[in-house]
Amino acid sequence: VIRSIVELGNSLGLKSVAEGVEDAETLAFLREVGCDLAQGYYIGRPLPGEDMMKWVASWADQMRGQRTA
Repeated sequence: VIRSIVELGNSLGLKSVAEGVEDAETLAFLREVGCDLAQGYYIGRPLPGEDMMKWVASWADQMRGQRTA
């Protein structure tokens, strides 16, 4: 079902977002089927606004580092 939903979204030019991702196996499956975005406790727990901004800045720094490596 998930694979079909992602494929349908892709064929319509839409992005797919998976919610409730709680383990590495689920995230790996979603990547395999081409899901565009995911959220859930495995990726990150809810944070207060200020802490979220720090997390985003840290993540952005890591992504910039990976692009230059």
